[in-house]
Amino acid sequence: EDTESDDERFRISVPDDFTFTVKNRDNGESVKLSAYQLFRAMNDTQAEDYERKPQERTKTPKSENTDGWKYVSVSNAAFITEYSERDMFRMPQGEYAGYCYYIPRGLLRYNEEKETVRISLPKGFVVSLFNKSAAKEEEKKIEMSADDFIAQVKGKTAEDYEQFQKPSESKKEAFAIMEKQLRENVPEEMLKKPNWVVVRTKENAENGRLEKYLIDVHTDKFAESDNPETWTTFEKAAEYAKEKGGVTLAYALDGKDGICCIDLDHCIDENGETTNVAKQVLDLSGDCYCEKSISGHGLHIFGKTEGLNLKAFSKDGTSEFYQKSHFIAMTGNVQEERRSLSSFDELPVRGYLLSHHDKRTSFSGVGKGVEGLSSMSDRDVIEKACNSKHGDVFKALYEGQDLQGNHSNSDMSLMNRLAYWCNGDKEQMLRIFATSGLYRDSKSPDYYEGTAIKAIRDTSSRFQPKASTSAGNKPVGNGSDKGGK
Repeated sequence: EDTESDDERFRISVPDDFTFTVKNRDNGESVKLSAYQLFRAMNDTQAEDYERKPQERTKTPKSENTDGWKYVSVSNAAFITEYSERDMFRMPQGEYAGYCYYIPRGLLRYNEEKETVRISLPKGFVVSLFNKSAAKEEEKKIEMSADDFIAQVKGKTAEDYEQFQKPSESKKEAFAIMEKQLRENVPEEMLKKPNWVVVRTKENAENGRLEKYLIDVHTDKFAESDNPETWTTFEKAAEYAKEKGGVTLAYALDGKDGICCIDLDHCIDENGETTNVAKQVLDLSGDCYCEKSISGHGLHIFGKTEGLNLKAFSKDGTSEFYQKSHFIAMTGNVQEERRSLSSFDELPVRGYLLSHHDKRTSFSGVGKGVEGLSSMSDRDVIEKACNSKHGDVFKALYEGQDLQGNHSNSDMSLMNRLAYWCNGDKEQMLRIFATSGLYRDSKSPDYYEGTAIKAIRDTSSRFQPKASTSAGNKPVGNGSDKGGK
């Protein structure tokens, strides 16, 4: 479901190499389309574009199946929560009590009274049950056919789910713990500022990462790190999270109050031990407020600065430094009772930041396209990407087309592709992006650096140039396998 749309649209997200098979129901003929071809055919279409004459059909009793599809209605008491593309349900009392399952949104139909939900299962559909309440090492997964699944849930009423808490109660209680930590530990200056948004999370099944979604409580759409109109007060954000769901709140660094943050990823191991780098930065940061990240394996150290204008990413990749146009998901899980917002400018940590992070310089070749790239390796990246299997998408984005229908999302789409073609080289990604048609002067360098860092985290694959065995030949592409896998 496209949460940014006001007219009940759906967003289809597929990999670049995904192929659609489009079939004519009347004559059975089919044709294969690339993701980009389907995008060109369907993007921004209206409801009237899909109108067709109704056909008379023989009504099929609910107990019968059509074309291998099977149907069952379950009590809405089975519903747990909704995600962007699927909903989560629980199994009733009995053999599989404690298990949950996911059903794609397109296979669900809720009745008007919201008392039941009708599930449509296509031929061969397998329902996967997960026991999320078990310890991680004992977590169980069971796969069952549509027939077996229907036998377990058919005819069950709300009473069969009574041993479980209602979703709204679960959400409130889960957030209540987080809210208490935030109120008690986050510096008062931050709590009083209207720089807050709601955080929702979802695990990416493909890479195992916990993806964060920042929500604007005014619109229920995505918040923007450089748009104060999408932020709100701590109180309003907390109220929204309790009523509509949220795992925690995030603070928007705006660059106006001097508040900044050192972000250390993967610096706490499974035993709670911190890395040497984390220990060094903590020792240099005095009593500055420090908390663990949502994952429990990272640290956020907050302080203030009046003049540090550094690149967000460090030269050795061990730390990130944010001053504006960036969200920090807060937890209040304070580390070593550090609670002040002391000035980094007056602490030893300033020296650490200056030695590990380069000073920010202006982007060169802004908006000039490929002609703005002086390095042939940069130009080779563009040429290689535009001539690849899905080069039409890359070329369209590079030329400034807003393919996502949302400029920030299109920025992210191009940066994800650059993460692949540039082998995770942040400097090269930023150089190339600055020459693209998507680049906007109104966005700060912090915004683009944060986008590049997220793209590298989210894009695990890397372009692997093939070196020639001939001594005189140069490698294809940008000649670097930095970050390759």
